Amino acid sequence: MARSRCPIDIFKADLNSTCHLGALAQAAELASRVHIETVAGASHFLPMERPDIVQAALRGAIENGAVGPR
Repeated sequence: MARSRCPIDIFKADLNSTCHLGALAQAAELASRVHIETVAGASHFLPMERPDIVQAALRGAIENGAVGPR
């Protein structure tokens, strides 16, 4: 994450999450680019449990030009 120059959105499960970010996500140089959202009621299977959230994030990234062909 530290080398990335683009915005980073992380969706963290509320229950039994395997996402352990620790101090990395709180580092000052990343704070302006990293957005962490804990999804209430979601587990490790967040993409399957809440595809609406994942699809909206991916569509937003594409529309904003954060991902796609260069």
